[in-house]
Amino acid sequence: MKTTILLVEDQKELRDGLQVLLRGLHIDVLSAVNGQEAVDIMEKMDVDILLADVVMPVMDGISLLDWVVKKRLDTVVILLTAYGDIDQAVTAIKKGAYDYLTKPIDIPRLENTIKRAQEKRELMLENRMLKKSLNENTFKSIVGMSDEVKILLDKIRQYAPIDTNILITGETGVGKDMIAGVIHSLSPRSSKPFIKVSCAALPETLLESELFGFEKGSFTGAGYSKKGRFEIADGGTILLNEVESLSLPIQAKLLRVIEEKNFERIGGEKTLKADVRIISTANKDLMALVDEGAFREDLYYRLKVLCLDVPPLRERSGDIPLLLHHFLALYSKTFKKNLKGFTKDAVRALCEYSWPGNVRELQHFVESITIDVNGSVIRKSDIPSHILIGGMPKEKKLTFEPGTPLFEMEKEAILHTLRLTGGNKSKTAELLGIGLKTLYRKLSDTPLSK
Repeated sequence: MKTTILLVEDQKELRDGLQVLLRGLHIDVLSAVNGQEAVDIMEKMDVDILLADVVMPVMDGISLLDWVVKKRLDTVVILLTAYGDIDQAVTAIKKGAYDYLTKPIDIPRLENTIKRAQEKRELMLENRMLKKSLNENTFKSIVGMSDEVKILLDKIRQYAPIDTNILITGETGVGKDMIAGVIHSLSPRSSKPFIKVSCAALPETLLESELFGFEKGSFTGAGYSKKGRFEIADGGTILLNEVESLSLPIQAKLLRVIEEKNFERIGGEKTLKADVRIISTANKDLMALVDEGAFREDLYYRLKVLCLDVPPLRERSGDIPLLLHHFLALYSKTFKKNLKGFTKDAVRALCEYSWPGNVRELQHFVESITIDVNGSVIRKSDIPSHILIGGMPKEKKLTFEPGTPLFEMEKEAILHTLRLTGGNKSKTAELLGIGLKTLYRKLSDTPLSK
């Protein structure tokens, strides 16, 4: 495949002469008279090598180099200048230029530089293909063959390369955090940091310093300066888990980071840049919180430029057998167990369960049962009673006639649950959502003793 070089030079005589020379090397040559023309060309097509003058009108070569670096293009940049300025050369190399040639141009050196640039470009393309292959393997962490999963995977492929904010919604345990990691690994920012922040785990004061950092002496106990997560994530991706937990003051600061791409540490005066992609997750309906005044509408739309809604496991129950065997293989290896699988009736019972904790609950179930079971297969009798109860057909569940007194319904519910748990009072209390002491008290009440 022929190499394509974009020659950017405002002097017509030199530009024409270099075009003839480069075409003699069997290279396809495009030309522009300034940096802005070069940008217009590169926004429409791939360029292997950029050969650009430093001093030009409209947009100079250093600014053009900055644009290429910012766009993360796999274009090899060689700069030309009439001035043998070593400092400028060092600056250009640090910014990402491959080489730096002075005018008048030494033809043998130019030809040698072009040859080495072609080799570098080939290596970059090979690395891109390898990275693509590795990234495709990241999808293996999302287990499922249902239509819902296929649609989700298509959306992830579509959204990952687009360098803008994404909101991931869905119930607790559906895998929002993992999906955010997949998006980052498939994005142009994959070589940069992927920083996670749990917005619900920290109080407001600690969360603010965690996000934006602080300067020494900015508050009591601040005996040192600390970088915030936005500063650490510069150039990469920051994941804000449970973004609905943010207070309104922190929402205002986050909005500024998104709009102005800068911030200050707590107690600091220096303005810091924040070149980050924000992926946020939410368990609650953010629009409902907007209506309640608990979440800023302008921030909501800034975070939700793109949106992925992850379906709960109960809506893709056909994926449950795949997930069961996936996690069983994982934990059998981890705990050195020789488990071959689940019996058919065990799988059927597990597919009937609604899995309110979604994939996370299923994963923890498989981890636990892998440790507990001593045989070669997992049977229905090995499954905890609360899962079997939750998966029972409706006709086997407790029902009441209209007008049944409340104390009678409570009594039947407690006794029925006790029977299903084999008299295990701790499990009964857990299933009923009450404390063990409360259960004992209710069992001793007169209505229950009748």
